[in-house]
Amino acid sequence: MGVCNIGSRPTVNGDTEDVTVEPWILDFAGDLYGKTLEVAFDRKIRDEKRFDSLDALREQVYRDADAVRQYYSGKKEI
Repeated sequence: MGVCNIGSRPTVNGDTEDVTVEPWILDFAGDLYGKTLEVAFDRKIRDEKRFDSLDALREQVYRDADAVRQYYSGKKEI
């Protein structure tokens, strides 16, 4: 399970039209650089938005990750 951002990363990159895909595999420790991954999507949590700071962005990503963990444990709907 994980969370993934697909978009232009407005907090980090400013106003750009470049699109990236950034998956975060939750509770995984390892090195996947240079590996090919297949990502399947189950639910959309929220739209991408610009945050006032990297700390605010980081806090939201952690809240998103907690929501996903709760969803897959059957404790919360997304």
